[in-house]
Amino acid sequence: MFKWFTLVFTLFYLIFIFLLLLKILKIYEDENLRITEKAYSKSFQDLLYSIRSQKHDYFNHIHVLHRLIINGNYNEAVKYIDFTCSDIIYTQELIKINNLPISALLNAKFEIAKSKKILFNLNINQQLPVSLKIKSFELVRVLGNIIDNAIEEEMRSNKSEKKIDIKIDCFMDAYLVISVWNKNSFISQDTMRKICKEGFSTKDSFKNKGLGLSIVSKILRDYNGHLDIESSIENGTTFSIFIPY
Repeated sequence: MFKWFTLVFTLFYLIFIFLLLLKILKIYEDENLRITEKAYSKSFQDLLYSIRSQKHDYFNHIHVLHRLIINGNYNEAVKYIDFTCSDIIYTQELIKINNLPISALLNAKFEIAKSKKILFNLNINQQLPVSLKIKSFELVRVLGNIIDNAIEEEMRSNKSEKKIDIKIDCFMDAYLVISVWNKNSFISQDTMRKICKEGFSTKDSFKNKGLGLSIVSKILRDYNGHLDIESSIENGTTFSIFIPY
């Protein structure tokens, strides 16, 4: 009885999320009409397409779940819910960011990581503050560069489990903190001291093409921000962006 109740509750929850996505899609489409930056247009369209696809797929998901429940295939229904909810959760995290250029960027990187079989997680504890002075295109440049490096490092690894986690949070109600962690890379302390210097070659250490961390650091300094790096063989590498607001 409890399992049946759980599955029915989940079915209604999915219907609610579907209706919520309809509303969100309308908001995003209206906002997209006001976007003039050509640099963002493709990413915005990709994000809108992703939301539209989820809206369309919900009809199919609900039909499949209905048939599984009616036929008593409860275990299969639970597995199917787990599979479909991952994309729902990701979309909800994107919406929480409250910044269309960054949401579009993260959605594009999510699709790239997914195509390369890299698990890509988002944890949004803080919306991007309206008072944030850094321009959106500059933040896209900073964050996109760091995520690209993380994806490349995961692709270079011969480990079967590849993973990237992105967390958006605040520090002391004064700094926006965006952390990008990837599982399968290591940067030595000596390399950390040099890696953000212009012209530094990572050919023999952190073998990424076009790291651009000197540019990242310069942009952050222009807004009184900074970049922190933590790395260990056991726990991978984390790049944390701190920007005051």
